[in-house]
Amino acid sequence: MNCDNLSLLKDEVQKIYGRKVLTASDCQFLSKDIYQRTQFQVSLNTLRRTFNLMKSKYQPSMFTLDLLSKYCGYSSLTDFVSQKKESMNNNGHDHFFGLLNFLILLFNDKDIKKVDDITYINLVHDVINNLEKWPNVIDEFQQQVAKKINGQTFYFEQFVNIDKLNSYYGNGLRYYLNEKKTIDAQILGHSLLCFRYWLIMKDEGVERQYNKLECLNLNHTVHPFISGRYFASMLYYADVFKEDPEPVLAKAREFYAEMKAVKPVDQNFPCFEYILSEALILINQPEEALYYIGESVKKRNNHVPPHIDLRLFESIYLLQAIALGKLGQIERSKEILEIINTKNFYFFSKQFNTILYLLLKRSYTRKESIDEQLQDLVRQTGFKRLIMNWSD
Repeated sequence: MNCDNLSLLKDEVQKIYGRKVLTASDCQFLSKDIYQRTQFQVSLNTLRRTFNLMKSKYQPSMFTLDLLSKYCGYSSLTDFVSQKKESMNNNGHDHFFGLLNFLILLFNDKDIKKVDDITYINLVHDVINNLEKWPNVIDEFQQQVAKKINGQTFYFEQFVNIDKLNSYYGNGLRYYLNEKKTIDAQILGHSLLCFRYWLIMKDEGVERQYNKLECLNLNHTVHPFISGRYFASMLYYADVFKEDPEPVLAKAREFYAEMKAVKPVDQNFPCFEYILSEALILINQPEEALYYIGESVKKRNNHVPPHIDLRLFESIYLLQAIALGKLGQIERSKEILEIINTKNFYFFSKQFNTILYLLLKRSYTRKESIDEQLQDLVRQTGFKRLIMNWSD
């Protein structure tokens, strides 16, 4: 097999996996993830040879290459190579016109979908999952779906793509903000952009989005997920400009107490608690974070609607492990870290959560491979502040 194509395939596998494959442990987890996605088994040693962790005189077999291609969403190695070449060689818009129309058609407003429509959710998930395969259509696609109710609800709101916040999804938020002028939409869009600029250490962007959020009226009609983002933005601003976060924390506690009294039914998933505890961890407020994490864990045992992806709870346990570690409860933190399965991290925040996971792991185990993985993930996402703000 052509070495360039093999390198492309390995890059694609690592992109789906969520980080570089640098150790035998990575190969073990990757093997399990491949089986889960394809129902075909690939051995640990085969992966070690493929990723140059074990010496081999031979290239990977066609079976292995086809299986890795299927893991990445292609039908075979031939399909993978063909589509990659087509994507790299084609610079014209006309070739993608039919594809663009098809993608936009999926968000047609003739049939307004509900957020618990599992079939439609899975379809949209697959489209977003494969969007990077068609880079020439992404901008036009986002511009068009931002005008549609289904596009606004599902593409921009239901599937917030944190890993691409510093890429095409973050760029597309300007279309969403321009098309949807409700309070909820404006708070969501500006708070996500505030988070983006905090992550990539653009302080002027944090200030600009904060000023826009201050002009918006937050109340209890706003969805808990979005109100959580609002308070998170206030915390990111306080962190950047070295302000006392206590006034924001007090307002958040008061808002949360009122919210629980007003709309307990809306909290099938701990949206507010999850977003706020994440922000508190990121600005090194672990004790406050543990309160909201505790409230989140309580809801894990309650009935969770089918359209809620349970992998989101894996991130909550990660936040819990980080908070406990920062508070000196090392053994309990290690116990939780040990049972966290990184392949269960929610797809649209897998790289983000993997960075946090590796930072915590590095606190307990100093390995060169962890540093390499962190550098690679930060390079891909641009999330420099995650490392800069980390304190063991």
